[in-house]
Amino acid sequence: MPETPDFDQIAQSLDTGFADVIAEQLRLVWNARGAADVVKMESTLLALLEHAVPAAEPSTPLVTQLDRAIRILDR
Repeated sequence: MPETPDFDQIAQSLDTGFADVIAEQLRLVWNARGAADVVKMESTLLALLEHAVPAAEPSTPLVTQLDRAIRILDR
């Protein structure tokens, strides 16, 4: 998992006078991208599980464990 960039340092290096605003926007984009990755992984895993374990539903222990593991990656 990649390290979170230092958005404040990146924004300061642009020397635009709007470093705080730029840093916040960079954080929002970074977080949105991570959330989109988690959603994609969840849907892919659930699709794979449906084929491998036809009775798998979101409440099954396996799906619950996978969900927890994916969410830990997002922290």
